[in-house]
Amino acid sequence: MKSKVLILLALFLSVLCTCGRAQTTLDDFSDGDLLNPEWLGDTGKFTVSEGRLRLLDEAREDPAQLYVRTPVSAEADTLVYSFLVEMDFAPSASNFTTIRLTEGAPANGSVTSGVELKFGGVSGDQDVLSATFFTDGTELGQIEGTTGTLGSSPAIVRFRLRREMGIWSLDADYSGGTDYLLQGSLGATNTLAPDFFEIDCRYTSTRFDKFSFDDLSVSAAGIPVDETAPELTSATVVSATEIDLVFSEPP
Repeated sequence: MKSKVLILLALFLSVLCTCGRAQTTLDDFSDGDLLNPEWLGDTGKFTVSEGRLRLLDEAREDPAQLYVRTPVSAEADTLVYSFLVEMDFAPSASNFTTIRLTEGAPANGSVTSGVELKFGGVSGDQDVLSATFFTDGTELGQIEGTTGTLGSSPAIVRFRLRREMGIWSLDADYSGGTDYLLQGSLGATNTLAPDFFEIDCRYTSTRFDKFSFDDLSVSAAGIPVDETAPELTSATVVSATEIDLVFSEPP
């Protein structure tokens, strides 16, 4: 019994001192729900069907907002956010999607520190994918794709937003695949590490079921590792099946 406890304790200490090297949040909606990871917000306006997240607001009361926590470390060498957005119509000033990546708290419709990605939102066929960066309420800059790439029906794009070596870059595949093309890059924003991902759908009454999304992936890599394991400061036998362990630092 004693040897088993020592082995389990050694494994536990190993996990404590090696965790944190990478962080990943994934959701391909194949589980048919919004629970893993847990999405919050206007959950009654969305559904998961045929392996996709879909807007289904039968009350037709825009906007519809949904968010999920995506833990990342600001100390990571590389951050990557990717997602598929499809709108079964040509976007307009009244029908479009916004995705907000924010730090510390959900966006609730606006970005203080983070990135706002906009998919359409203008009149005519000039709709475009753009990413605008903010810190403490101040706009730092914008990356904008090719004009008109989201100007027809359906409007589809899989985007990949990366922070690497202190530089943010935006890639896109307007077929929905992963044959990414660079849309642009922006420096001087290397301190941003958004840990909330919010979808905001704006729509008129005829577009209440025309938005779908898939393949959320948020990852952070190259996070500094705590090489020093916590020390066991005390161990008390509570019962035949329980031991109370106290360490020098929290796990």
